[in-house]
Amino acid sequence: MSAYADEHAVFTHCRTTPGLISDGAARTIASWWADEQAGLSFVTTGAVPDGVWNGLTDRGTVIHQVNAPHRMALEKLRDYLTHHAGRGPVAGWVEVWVR
Repeated sequence: MSAYADEHAVFTHCRTTPGLISDGAARTIASWWADEQAGLSFVTTGAVPDGVWNGLTDRGTVIHQVNAPHRMALEKLRDYLTHHAGRGPVAGWVEVWVR
């Protein structure tokens, strides 16, 4: 799947999913910004360590610097990470992606 197709799938999923987004959408969104340890840990293992949101979003500042679809995706990711805070690695996480 191309980067554009990933974005389209994520944005559609975020717009049409009430409540929490899927694991695949959360992993895909996080992969767009993961460049530090906590973010990379989530993307590669599904673990939600302390500080993952701050690491992915430069302490939340990124959410105010992106366009509306990316902001929506980040808001959904924030809700997902809050809900799963403290979760350890997830079996089979490497196979999880937005569809």
